[in-house]
Amino acid sequence: MGFGDDSLPVGVETNSRFGTPVSAMNNDIKVPIVATDSVAVIGTGYFGKAITTKLVQCGIKVVVGSRNPAGLFVSIEKALQEKIVILAVPTFSWPEMPLSKIQP
Repeated sequence: MGFGDDSLPVGVETNSRFGTPVSAMNNDIKVPIVATDSVAVIGTGYFGKAITTKLVQCGIKVVVGSRNPAGLFVSIEKALQEKIVILAVPTFSWPEMPLSKIQP
């Protein structure tokens, strides 16, 4: 089975919308986002803005971390203090991020 190959082994139940094997979907980790005070989104580009917009529309308080904190944006270090952090930046910028400050 390669990318774009629609065939699955016989007897594998799939999600009708995405074709994902149900066994893979059942092993997903579910995080109760609404149980936290707020969610941090690090990144202010198109991806970060889209995620932030959707979370706010769902009534979730969002802390947006930026390399250039000003106005509604906080520093990346401050954003990393949240319980749930969404990294919405390109992988080439990860080495510049203080990811070692993320607490388990």
